[in-house]
Amino acid sequence: MPATNQLRLLRAAGAHLAGAATLRRLALLLLLALSAASCREPTAGPDDAWHDGQIETSGAPDGAAPDSGAVCTVDAGPPVTTPKTAAPGALCGSCTHDADCAAGLACFAGGYCRKQTEDPPPAFLGFWPQCDQDCAAAADVGHCQRKGHCAVHEGACVAISDADCRASLFCKLHGRCARLGDRCVAACDTDCAKSEGCGRAGDCVLADGACVPGSSPQCGRSNACSLEGRCTFDGQRCIVGSDADCAGSQRCVWQKQCTAAAGKCVCDPDQHDCAHPECPGGANCACEHADDCDAGVCMAFATGGRCVDLCTESCAAYTTCQVLPAGLSGDVMTLCVPNSAMLSAPCSADDDCPTSSDLGDACVDHGAAGNFCGAGCVSNADCAGDYTCTAGVSTSGTPGKWCVASAGSPGRCSTMAQIKRAWTWCELPGAGTATCPGVVSCAAGQSTAPTWTPPSPCTPLEIGETCDGVDNDCDGVTDEGACDDGDVCTTDVCEAGGCSHQPQVGTSCSAVLTCAGGGTCNEAGCTANSKTCNETLLAAAADTWTSNKQPLGQAPWHGHEETLHISADETAWVRFDLPSLPNALTITDAALVVPIQTWHAQDKAPEIQAWLCQGAAWPESTAGWNALPWTTSFHLAKSTPQPSMSLLQLTGSTLVKAVAEHIAAGKRLCVRFVGKGVKATCGSRQGSGGGVRLRVTWQATAP
Repeated sequence: MPATNQLRLLRAAGAHLAGAATLRRLALLLLLALSAASCREPTAGPDDAWHDGQIETSGAPDGAAPDSGAVCTVDAGPPVTTPKTAAPGALCGSCTHDADCAAGLACFAGGYCRKQTEDPPPAFLGFWPQCDQDCAAAADVGHCQRKGHCAVHEGACVAISDADCRASLFCKLHGRCARLGDRCVAACDTDCAKSEGCGRAGDCVLADGACVPGSSPQCGRSNACSLEGRCTFDGQRCIVGSDADCAGSQRCVWQKQCTAAAGKCVCDPDQHDCAHPECPGGANCACEHADDCDAGVCMAFATGGRCVDLCTESCAAYTTCQVLPAGLSGDVMTLCVPNSAMLSAPCSADDDCPTSSDLGDACVDHGAAGNFCGAGCVSNADCAGDYTCTAGVSTSGTPGKWCVASAGSPGRCSTMAQIKRAWTWCELPGAGTATCPGVVSCAAGQSTAPTWTPPSPCTPLEIGETCDGVDNDCDGVTDEGACDDGDVCTTDVCEAGGCSHQPQVGTSCSAVLTCAGGGTCNEAGCTANSKTCNETLLAAAADTWTSNKQPLGQAPWHGHEETLHISADETAWVRFDLPSLPNALTITDAALVVPIQTWHAQDKAPEIQAWLCQGAAWPESTAGWNALPWTTSFHLAKSTPQPSMSLLQLTGSTLVKAVAEHIAAGKRLCVRFVGKGVKATCGSRQGSGGGVRLRVTWQATAP
C-alpha cells in the first residue's frame, strides 16, 4: 500500500478506535456504578458464568489483606460475543499449509487460515485481528495473555469471561480480574490486595474500577515507601508526609535525601554536600569494584570507573534511565546512567551521542579512523581526565569544539558502548590508491572490569573482487576469484578485456553432487556417472531480477541478462520445473546452488535469503517490480557469503519440505532471493555458468 494510503488508513482507524474507546469507557463506568449499588457475597457457580448483580467487597480491617479465598464478580452484562469455531480450511479454521485454506486465505504460523489479501498495518500496530487465534497469538502487543481480551469482535480483541481476565497479566499486576462489558476491570478489594500493585505502590483497595491506595499502612508496606519514602496516604495517593518517611527510604541511604519537602524527599544542604553526593559509594563517585558503590554497580566510563545510581522515580539532568542486562551485578537492573557514558564511543550520527552538558554532544568525524562521540566544550577546563578541547566537524557537517582523547585512538569502549555494541565505519588502504570500507566496534562483554577498553581495529568488510585490475578487498592481491562463474565445468580467467570461461569436458564435477559415484563434465554440464545415482541437479526454467526503484509495469526488463542482482532494493526470481518422480520416493536433501560473481557487505552480518513465492506462471521477458507473485511467509533458507566464494549453497529442512510438497503436488517451485546487509550479483541461466541450480537428493521408500 502506498505510504499516503497507509497514513489515511491509520488516521481513520485512530479516529474510529478513539471514538469507540471513549464510548466503551463511559459504558464501563456506568456499569461499574450500577454494579457497586447492589453488592453481595458471590454465590457458587462456574467461573465463566454471568452472575446477575454480583460484586464482592472484603470489609478487611485497615492495612490488612482481604480474604484471599473470595471470588470477585460483577454485574458484567452478557458477553458481546462468544468463542467462534470454523470448519478446517475456512476463515479461522485449522490448516497445515496454504493449500489447505480456501481462496484468498493463507495458513499462518498458529495453524489457522487468515486473509492475506489485505494490506497489513505498520509493525508497531501488530495486525488487525480477524480470528480468536489472533488475540491469543499477539502476546507482544497485549490481548489475551496480557489483558484477558481473548475473542475478536468488530475488529478488536475483547474480554468474554471472568476466567480469561483472571488468567491475564493485568490481573496479576493491577487486580483487573473480572469482566465488565468487553474489558477486564478491578471489581473488589480482594483482587487489589492480591495484585503486585498492592506491594509495589500500595494500590490495595478498589475505587472507580481501579486499584488505589486506601490507607497509610498500605502505603507503608509498598516499595514506593522503602525506595522513595512515599509512606503516607493523603486520601488519594501515597506521598512523602514526614522526615521519618524519608529517613527509612533508600533515597536517604544513597542520595542523602532525608528531609521531606513538598511531597518529596530532598537533600538538606545544612546536613550534607548536596551538590556532590557523599563519597565513597554515591552516584558519580570514583570506583574500582561494585562493592565500592551503594547501588552495587561500578561502570566503566571513558574517564574511569564511576558509581551509578538506581533509577526509581526519575533521573537527574543529563542522565537516562536505562535497563541494563544481567552481568554488571548479577541481575537485570534499571539505572540512571549519565549520558557521558557514551563519550568516545563509536557512532554513526549525532543521535548516537546523548547530550551530557549544556554545551551539547555530537558524533565527530575523525576521517579514516571513523566517527566517535565528543562532548561539547569551550576550553580544556570543560574536559575531564586526559581529554582536550579540539576543533572538528560532526557527521552532520556542523563545525565546533569537542572533548577528544588527547592520546592514542579517538575511540574508547565504556560499559554502555559495549552493551550497545557501538560501531562506526572506517577506511583501510589497499593496493595503489584503492581504499576499502571497514568497521570499528565495541563488543558486548569486552571487559567486566570498570575500566574502558579500546575498540576493535578497523576490520575490513568481506567484499568480492571484480575483474578490473583493482584490489577491491584490500588484501594486497588483485582480481583473485573475480571471474568464477560457479560452473565447475569451466576454467575462469580474468584478462585485460574481462572474464573468459573455457569448457573443461571430461573433468570431474563431483563437488556439486552428494550421492555416491560423482559426476563428469560434458557439453550439457555436470552429469552423474552412475545411472542409479538418486540425485538431480536442476537448471532454472526461468529467472530474472527486479528493482523496487523501477516504475511499475515499465521497462527495462532483466529476463534476458546474464547476471542476477540481489540486495535490499533488488530481488532475484528463479523458477524450477520440478521432475515427475515416482511416488515411492522420499526427498532426503535439497540445496539452492547460487553461482556468486560479486558481493559487497553493507552491514556487519550480511546474508542472502531465499523465500517461497506463490504462483509460477510469471513472464520472464517482461517481469517488473510488483508484477510478480507475492512472497509467502515461508523462509526457505539463508547463507552468508565468504571471501573468494564462488558457489553459495542454501539448504535447510524448510527447503526440503517445500521441494517434496511441490513435487508431490506437481507444482513448479518459485524462489525469491533477497539480500540483507549485502549487495551481490550471480550468474543467470542466460550466462555461461548456467545460473542458479536446485540439487535434489532422494531415496526409495520402503514398501
